[in-house]
Amino acid sequence: MNNKREPKKRSNKNIVWKDNFEIDLVKQDSLTAMRHHAHEQINKLQEHADLLVDQAKEIIERVKLAEKIATAEYGFKPVHLKEYYLYQKNDKLTLTLIAPDEWISPYGKFIATVRQLGDSTWEKVENGRFSDNRESNKSTK
Repeated sequence: MNNKREPKKRSNKNIVWKDNFEIDLVKQDSLTAMRHHAHEQINKLQEHADLLVDQAKEIIERVKLAEKIATAEYGFKPVHLKEYYLYQKNDKLTLTLIAPDEWISPYGKFIATVRQLGDSTWEKVENGRFSDNRESNKSTK
């Protein structure tokens, strides 16, 4: 008799679970679950990134409006969150306390209702009495 041992043949069966699961199937299930959860996390991160981009765009627009209003003429100190009215005649901008329906504006076309925020940027008031680029019947010329 030969004392040499023959090497054992390897089996694809999972010896830990002592079941009929093939290890390749277990790996495949694990990869499928991993891909699903990774996809969900990536989607959530993309939503957050989109929100941050939108917020950055909004800040850029507020800064541009603040720079535009800085070139306007007005004779008062703006109060934060109070609505003001921006008019344009030729290339000259004027900020007033008077809404377009309250007078016939000598300052030209009504541009927007605006308000200054706490960080000194300005925003257009979309839900105010007057929305962006909407002219009153009285404010012409």
